[in-house]
Amino acid sequence: MKDKILQLNKLYSSALSLADEILKLLFSYHIENALSFNNQIPSRIDGELIYRNYPIPVITCRLHGYKTQIGFDLATATNYLGFIKFTLAKNEILKFNFAKLNHFEFSVYSTDNHQFFDSMDTKERKNNIKNSKSREFRIKIDFSSPSQIEEIIRKMSVKRRGFFYAARYTCACGSYITVNSQKGRCPVCGKESSFKRIYRSCKCPVCKTNCIKDQYGNGECNKCGWKFDVLGEKMKNDVLFPNLISLNKAKQLYKEGKPFKPNLNEFMEMLYVYREVVFSYKNKDFCLFLIHDKNKELSKIEFSWGPNDDEVAYFKDKEDFIQNAKIDNEYVRDIWEKVENPCYL
Repeated sequence: MKDKILQLNKLYSSALSLADEILKLLFSYHIENALSFNNQIPSRIDGELIYRNYPIPVITCRLHGYKTQIGFDLATATNYLGFIKFTLAKNEILKFNFAKLNHFEFSVYSTDNHQFFDSMDTKERKNNIKNSKSREFRIKIDFSSPSQIEEIIRKMSVKRRGFFYAARYTCACGSYITVNSQKGRCPVCGKESSFKRIYRSCKCPVCKTNCIKDQYGNGECNKCGWKFDVLGEKMKNDVLFPNLISLNKAKQLYKEGKPFKPNLNEFMEMLYVYREVVFSYKNKDFCLFLIHDKNKELSKIEFSWGPNDDEVAYFKDKEDFIQNAKIDNEYVRDIWEKVENPCYL
């Protein structure tokens, strides 16, 4: 048993080292992430269960907007280091581009009853999902090398040029976790965080549904999807992060039964508020960045849709972009009603 425990410690050290590599990679893409620990997955050596509650490192982040978990298992199975899981709502998985995962073996299943939707035919898989009663689904990929994780991160994200402040902290026990992890308690030692969210009842300012928000005024309506924001409720005609349109515009669209999609002018307001925005068109992502000169004065708008130098264009300001920006031979302003997922990066 002593030899097996020593071997388990070696496996654990390798898993932590690999997790650190992936954290650095995510930081290079400026993707917000958090490292926590999951003790629900049993550890094995040569197929034998060694320790049921030995916590494995798990990175939580969002790739292409989908909640993603990257777990580093403690096991000696050949060609297996861990897993990547995407969690998607039904409407999200029906739009998911499975072609991004062509080089990987993956499984698709519902989270409530573990019904599997594995089919070589993407259309057949999506039809089966559409006809199911489940509302939430997972895509699980097993990986055998760090390069596979890097490939998925590259395929499922756009490298950002800005920075963020992650909502996470280091617990007294040394675990590096998110503020909201395990309802404000460290998943390793159970100690409550001093940053724990405290929730209270409220009404959605758009649809008047009973909701909850935290002590900072943050929350989200489960009915209409409006994200609560103290400043946004004061400046009702302005487009402010994290929402895509103004509060008064959201009220009008809700009455008309329309989705909260910004028009092109509002999308450009998003850009000037947040500096980085993105939308999709014909299964391709298009990013806009505000570029400043060395004096921190706005100099131009960068419009990019790929890693190559010829996949970028520049515009002097908002009006220039609206009048002249094109995708192939189409003006962005003319195809705006057809674009999908306009959002902040």
